Amino acid sequence: MKNDRKSAPVLAFLCLCLLLALPLSASGQSIQYDTLDYQVDLTVHDNNTFSVQETITVDFLSPAHGIYRYITTGGEIFFQSESGELLSLNGRLHIGAVDAGDVEVLQTDEGDNIVVRLGSADQTLSGRQTYVLRYEAEAYEDGVADFDQVYWDLIPTGWETAIGSASFRIEMPADFDDTQMEWITGYVGSGQTGEVSWSRSGNVITGVLDRPLAAHEGVTFRALLPEGYFSGERTDSLMAAAAVIASVASAITALFLFFRFGKDKKAIPVVEFYPPDELSPAEVGYILDGTANAKDILSLIPYFAHKGYLEIRQLEAEKKFFGKDVESYELHKLKDLPQSAPQYQKVFFDGLFSYGDPINTKDIPKEFGDTFKTSQDYLGSFFNKNSKKRVYQTSSMIATGAGCLLTLVPVAAIIVTLGVAVLAPEIQGIAALAALASFVVSLLCTIFMRKRTEYSAALMGRLKGFKEFIRVADLERIKMLVSEDPQYFYNVLPYAYVFGLTDVWMRNFEGLEIQPPTWYSGNMGTFHMLYLMNSINTIADALPTAPPADKSSFGGGGSFGGGFSGGGFGGGGGGAW
Repeated sequence: MKNDRKSAPVLAFLCLCLLLALPLSASGQSIQYDTLDYQVDLTVHDNNTFSVQETITVDFLSPAHGIYRYITTGGEIFFQSESGELLSLNGRLHIGAVDAGDVEVLQTDEGDNIVVRLGSADQTLSGRQTYVLRYEAEAYEDGVADFDQVYWDLIPTGWETAIGSASFRIEMPADFDDTQMEWITGYVGSGQTGEVSWSRSGNVITGVLDRPLAAHEGVTFRALLPEGYFSGERTDSLMAAAAVIASVASAITALFLFFRFGKDKKAIPVVEFYPPDELSPAEVGYILDGTANAKDILSLIPYFAHKGYLEIRQLEAEKKFFGKDVESYELHKLKDLPQSAPQYQKVFFDGLFSYGDPINTKDIPKEFGDTFKTSQDYLGSFFNKNSKKRVYQTSSMIATGAGCLLTLVPVAAIIVTLGVAVLAPEIQGIAALAALASFVVSLLCTIFMRKRTEYSAALMGRLKGFKEFIRVADLERIKMLVSEDPQYFYNVLPYAYVFGLTDVWMRNFEGLEIQPPTWYSGNMGTFHMLYLMNSINTIADALPTAPPADKSSFGGGGSFGGGFSGGGFGGGGGGAW
């Protein structure tokens, strides 16, 4: 592919960087240790400088002096433009003195890296240790005329060991388009995006990695920003006090709407051991939040398979030089859906096999995205066109729309307040805080302004009870249910998927002998539940418009061109010494 050829010099460069870094980690080869947690707090300033705090928790299994960290300060930065064109610039980064609190720090310059050793040569430690290092970084010359960007290696690809968990907090200096953000995970040179759960509050992004990192895997953050974002300019505005008053008024109005039209009665869980016969997992997913999510539609794959409409066959993985091998699967249609099937199911099922039978998940064309979206729309219509099946009361939905508009008022007030250069700093701070508090109140009222109909309220009691059973089911109860229905695990599986409890459901069956499903075949020889779950996740990943399966992503994002793992500023690596 064209983009693959363009990426070749990127991969070659990044591999060279990794090889050059290897001598730095040689000192830690004889030290046995685990890296338990890696936290990064990155504050981006409006003059393209950065304040960084890294909190690294390790467990020394053998005596060690401490940890070391090397941070790359120079080299060529590669990335793709919005059109897919490979771009590069000579990146230079100035790192100030690294502070590690009471821990002894030795900082040296070694070529295009600064090397920081934390700990004392006269002392060895063992067991769990936490290191907090802080530093300021200044990026030299942007080098790109059309846009600004933040391109930062949050978790370095040169870290010696696996990392059990990783999290981050990123504070931006001004508003930004969060659809123009991406997280790239994996080994150096990887273009794999996703695998990160994140949320945004104002200009602050927080998130966690959805999986542990293997040794030399990292996480890179890239945000595409408009040109001039780092100018530090401020715009004049008027009537800051009036703007704050308006934001407070919007919060009061939002509170009124919530208590009048949005406050819902608490659903009382009803113990359930089986999924509701009258509801597909997609319909359950819609009832849970009143939204036709991609995951709701994707739950139909194991649902159709369990019902005997399709078969899933694992194919031989495509070997990759960098990153994970690419898994692919064939979906075989066994029979057509009945004429009585809901329209959203027919659109998804027939559209999937309109490209061939069997269909390789790797070969599903982008055009299927339109069909997928249509299926989502029909799922919403399935409930909304029937007044008896509506999830939320009409008055509540109208109030929600009004609440969304009300949240814009304090947002505008915050922008106005911070833009008034003539205000004294203390007045500006108070006004901004008041507007921010009003925004939070308006937003929370709007988010929770969902008053259910009697129909959905009754169902929620059953669904909450069923979800709770999946979460805490005791072994003896499961054994009894499996003895009654050998396919019980697979019957519940699609519903556990929409609940976000597939891992929990799998753990409930640890140590139990259950029959493999007739609708799944792989090349492993023996069936394993974990492999089944991974296969479903991989199928979900392969679908054009589907998010990674069963991942708790709080935010959304668009694809705007590619960054590469380990390709941004900062980064480097480290280990124990």
